[in-house]
Amino acid sequence: MLLDANYFRKLRYTEINIRDIELEIITAQQDEEDASGFGIKDESPLTEEALKQLCTYLRIPYPFTKKLRDQGKAHVLAYIQRQLSQASNENIILVSTGTCIVSVTDEEKLHYRGQEAITLDAKLKEILSTVDSPFSLTSVQCERGDVSYFIMYKESSEKFGDSEYKWGFILSHSVWGSFAPVVTTFVRRLSEMSDIRLPLKTHSYPLPFEAEFDERWNHVLTFIQSPPLPQWISFERQLGILENSTASFREVKEARAKLNKLKVDKEDTETVDRISASLQWKRIKKAYSFLKDMDFKPNKTWYARASSPLRLFDVCMCVAREAAAAPNTIPPELRTALQFYAGKLLMDTPDLSGVQFPPVIDWDSN
Repeated sequence: MLLDANYFRKLRYTEINIRDIELEIITAQQDEEDASGFGIKDESPLTEEALKQLCTYLRIPYPFTKKLRDQGKAHVLAYIQRQLSQASNENIILVSTGTCIVSVTDEEKLHYRGQEAITLDAKLKEILSTVDSPFSLTSVQCERGDVSYFIMYKESSEKFGDSEYKWGFILSHSVWGSFAPVVTTFVRRLSEMSDIRLPLKTHSYPLPFEAEFDERWNHVLTFIQSPPLPQWISFERQLGILENSTASFREVKEARAKLNKLKVDKEDTETVDRISASLQWKRIKKAYSFLKDMDFKPNKTWYARASSPLRLFDVCMCVAREAAAAPNTIPPELRTALQFYAGKLLMDTPDLSGVQFPPVIDWDSN
């Protein structure tokens, strides 16, 4: 979903002292699907996410709030209102769409508000479209108030193994104040157009909160004009490690569990079967069927020392491929989490790297 200027202009930001908040139960039917059933007097209804954020500021365990709600909304209202009266004397910001409060945040996370986000968008697109810019803007994604700019080097690419890769950065910020602006390194595998978000500290990106928009824009401009060089040597080394590493039972099992979250509904067996086939899950389960007859239950350490027929490279690329191919109906944060997980598999030390004894299974004869 592209940046919607009209939506951003309609956002309203109200500063309020947290002790001055007075909650009420909203009994009328709300248009928003994620309405929590609670509202702030003289303001708007709270979404479930906004209620969760309010609980965070009050240091209230949100799971406890959900459990308490089973006893009735009045119990939750009384509990939270009591915590509000005892809260620290600080100001927070309510972000509203006009019909509901979508976020409870503070100044330190709100680097760009509605109109400022539109201005940032125009400035970024202008500077990245210049001929002498080493970058090109490949896409802009906007989900639930979070905006991400996918920025790639125009010329820099390398071929490793069976595919060519391009290097880039993702500049993300939130008009809801869900998080402070951040730059993430990523590599795109061109053979299947899948992204791997890397936990590489290739660039220090300090972005302290400044009072004026121009000051905040200068931080971004400095990064765009003096970008870090792609770390191809580090990336090639890690790919080589994965290509020569056997994936452990634990690594395959964990990857499969994360990928199974891509099911479009409870009856979606096609997605599960495809993932299981890619990870040779039936073959692995059959080879380790003897575990059922053992007197002990294997722990994580045991699974991390048990081998699989896959290279760790295959597992990593399966995660990246499935994340890229997943339908747009999945939660955007799930796709992002899978891309980060692929990066974790790529950059972490493989489970079996320090194992000195032979694998439990001889996969060549199985």
